[in-house]
Order: sequence, then C-alpha cells, then structure tokens
Amino acid sequence: MGATVHPATSHAAGATECHGGTGRVEWSRHMVLRQRGLWIAIFAGAALVAVYVVVLALANSLAHVGSELTRLWPWLSVLVFGFAAQMGLFSYARGAAKDHNMPSAGVVGSSVTSTASMLACCAHHLTDVLPLVGLTSAALFLANYQRVFLVLGVGSNLLALGYLLARMKQHRLFPERRTLLGGVVCLPWERAMPVIAIMALGWLAVAIFAATHR
Repeated sequence: MGATVHPATSHAAGATECHGGTGRVEWSRHMVLRQRGLWIAIFAGAALVAVYVVVLALANSLAHVGSELTRLWPWLSVLVFGFAAQMGLFSYARGAAKDHNMPSAGVVGSSVTSTASMLACCAHHLTDVLPLVGLTSAALFLANYQRVFLVLGVGSNLLALGYLLARMKQHRLFPERRTLLGGVVCLPWERAMPVIAIMALGWLAVAIFAATHR
C-alpha cells in the first residue's frame, strides 16, 4: 500500500518537512532507481579500489599493496564507502529529478566533490612514482603530508554526502513509502552540514599541525 504524497512544505530558514518519511518517488520507480543506484555504487567503489591497487602495484609490488591496505584500511574503507554511496545516491536523485522534470543542478556539485575525494585519496601514492622521475623532494613532501591527504579525502566525502542528502530532502527525492532511504534522507542534514564542515576543518588542521611538527 502506497502512502499519500503530500506537497512539499517549507518553514522558516528553508527547512523542509519529510511528512513522516514519505517522498515523491513512486514505489515502482523507486525499485528501479534503487537497483540501478546499487549497481553504480558497487562499480564506483570497486573502481576506486582498482585504481588504488593498480597504482601501488605498478610503482612497487603486490606485497606492498597488501601492507598498505592493512595499514590504511580504516581510512580507505571510509573513502571507498563514502564515494560509492555518493555515486549511488547521485544516480537515484538524478533519475528521480528527471521523472518530475526537475533540474538536477542541485546535486551535480556532489559529483565534483566526489572526484576531488578520489584524487585526494590517491595523491599521496605519487610518493611511489615521483622518485623514479627525479622528483625526490616532491615525493618527500607528499610522504610527510600523507595523513593530510587522507583527512582531506574523508572530509570532502562527508561534506559531499551531506550536501547530496540535504538536496534530496529539499526536493523530496525519496520513495512515497516509508523506507530506510527515506529515514536517512529526512535527517536534519541542513543543520548538520555546518557541524560536519567545522569538524572536517578541525581534523585537517590537526593533521597539518602533526605533519609540520614531526
């Protein structure tokens, strides 16, 4: 049984109600978009891991790949999950927006930030390649700031994910029935974004301080 879709209601400061977790996406269409978004998320996550493994394997060895994955798995898990979730949600939101003749410009920014996150994730691995082309000083710089790049990648992932969820909530781009997706989208992302930004900047400042005071 589908729930009645209510018109969007706005309060002061632009906050949007979720009407009990029900959105504007019809259930049959939600199932199609969900399946497509899931496959895109899996592919995006696998592609990011593949890039990581190929870069390390070409610059070093498979044994080095294993040691790096073991050493950095908490960071890499967050980066891969965040990137995959963004790509899956972006696919879902774009499809839902097109169904209702809505411009998808409100969620395009997330894909740009996702790309930046991916570059930040892999940037520190240039330390494995740069000495081979005579750029030892640049390699040392990147090695010292490895943790900074990882924090930057995680922070931009969180900001992009929060931004995308906030836009989905604003335009009610989630299913008409109550689901886990609707419950997540209906969280107060518009109020959480400043907190996430402050936390990300704090983590970045600590990482930079630690890198420059070794």
